[in-house]
Amino acid sequence: MNKWILIVCLAVMAGCSGGAGGANKLTTHKVKGKVTLGGNPVAGATVTFSPKTKGNPPAMGLSDAQGMYVLTTYDAGDGAVEGDYKVMVYKEAPKTEAATSQHDPTGKAGGKSAPPASHGGGPNAGKAGGSGSLLPEKYSKQDTPLEKSVKAGEQDIPIEL
Repeated sequence: MNKWILIVCLAVMAGCSGGAGGANKLTTHKVKGKVTLGGNPVAGATVTFSPKTKGNPPAMGLSDAQGMYVLTTYDAGDGAVEGDYKVMVYKEAPKTEAATSQHDPTGKAGGKSAPPASHGGGPNAGKAGGSGSLLPEKYSKQDTPLEKSVKAGEQDIPIEL
């Protein structure tokens, strides 16, 4: 099983540990943003905000065709708990395409032969150190260089890879 899948499963389980009726839920703040690579939107990327504060739950989102994501902690789109986070971004190559595909992961390739933005391998597909991500491997690891802070209130947090 892929290491990333294990991390995602653990994050989801931690987010669901609020107990019956949600009595232990912490206050969340709506968070959205755009994931870009080289200035271009990245579609189909899993974004995980892993809390630096012990006891805080993680938050996750999936980028759409324009690279936009919305974080979820307990309920769809509720955001994230206030605090500092390590941010992991991962985009898995679909199993139906060869890992050597030259598809643009940003979906900007255009043309009838290019698969939709949420599919395909990029020039680095299969070369991410075995991570399976179409994005640079360093962003899919727990020691990611990406760090973001969630503050009280609604906010837009862009993620440039």
